[in-house]
Amino acid sequence: MKKEITRRQLLGYGAVMGGTLAGGAMLGNDMAIAGKDKKTWAYHELDPAETEKLGYEGFYEGRCCFGTFKSIIGQLGDKYGAPYEDFPFEMMKYGTAGVAFWGTLCGAMNGTAAAVGLLLSGEDRDKIITSLYAWYEKTEFPIYSPPKPVHDCNMPKTSAGSVLCHRSVGKWLQASGNTFISKEKLERCARVAADAAKKAVELLNAHLHGTFKEGAISTTASSCLACHGIEKEANALSKMDCRICHGDKLPHPKR
Repeated sequence: MKKEITRRQLLGYGAVMGGTLAGGAMLGNDMAIAGKDKKTWAYHELDPAETEKLGYEGFYEGRCCFGTFKSIIGQLGDKYGAPYEDFPFEMMKYGTAGVAFWGTLCGAMNGTAAAVGLLLSGEDRDKIITSLYAWYEKTEFPIYSPPKPVHDCNMPKTSAGSVLCHRSVGKWLQASGNTFISKEKLERCARVAADAAKKAVELLNAHLHGTFKEGAISTTASSCLACHGIEKEANALSKMDCRICHGDKLPHPKR
């Protein structure tokens, strides 16, 4: 039996459909607005001096990798909210003393590179990290002198010639006569964290303003890569100063 639809029923169905469509339209508008307001991990200019101070303080909160990373991303969170403030900062403590005390990559370099990698991608990311690491290899640390140091002590400066924690800390310990467990060593690394955080922000600021120029790797590394790099023998993959591991005089076959 065919069921007839009355005018009243038709109007009722129309009201329901109209409400559904209106609700869908409103939801669509809300989604469009949300899409426009979607937060991204974009970089905003930061003050190098403020970042330096936060890097120093962050070291004593969670050591090198944590301190440098939080000085940048945490600061962005304080100023701009999400998504920066939502990052699980505690995880960055993995990088302490060259990753869980393995003495590999310096935690200050690890933390700053992680921050750069969160904010940039591709060649922009890699060029800034390369510049940061090249600077670290040749710079005499520490530079930062806090107005109220946690440990007020004699602070000689040394250049690591490497981004490795073991090498960087080892050279400083040899020059200063301190031990790995001394308060002087802690203070030294806190100041290096400050230096690294400041430099990373200076590079990020330059990139933001279009004035960034990539720093050069060591002449030793570039010379070695001329033969051993990907364009020729392709049997070495590194931008580090080769002498740190291989010494000054490497045997070479006669050509």
